[in-house]
Amino acid sequence: MITKLITVEHLKMRRTYIWFMLLIGTIIGCGLGLFLYLANLNAFVNTNNQFLALWGEFNIFSSQIFIPLFLAIIVGINVQTEKSNRMLNSLRTMSIKPSFIFVSKSFYLCN
Repeated sequence: MITKLITVEHLKMRRTYIWFMLLIGTIIGCGLGLFLYLANLNAFVNTNNQFLALWGEFNIFSSQIFIPLFLAIIVGINVQTEKSNRMLNSLRTMSIKPSFIFVSKSFYLCN
C-alpha cells in the first residue's frame, strides 16, 4: 500500500524539477567547500589527511546547509501543489489511513 502511495507521490511531483534543485544545491555546496579548502590550503599542507579536510568541507556545505534548505523548499512546493490542486480533499475521502499518507510523503521526500 505504501509503495503505491509513494509512486503516486512521484507522479504528482515529477514536473516540479525537485531533483534538479537538489543537484544544484549539492553542486553549489561542493563548490563552496572546494573554495574554502583552496583558500585555506596552506593550513592543510603539513597534515597527511588533506583528502579528509576536502571531504569535510564538501560535507559541511552540501549536507548541512544547502540540502536542508532545498528540502524545505521542496516540502513547500509539495504542500503548495497539494493545496492548489485540492489533492488533500481527495485524499481525505479515500479509505487510506492518514498515517500511510504521511509515511508515503515522508519516504518520497527522503528519497
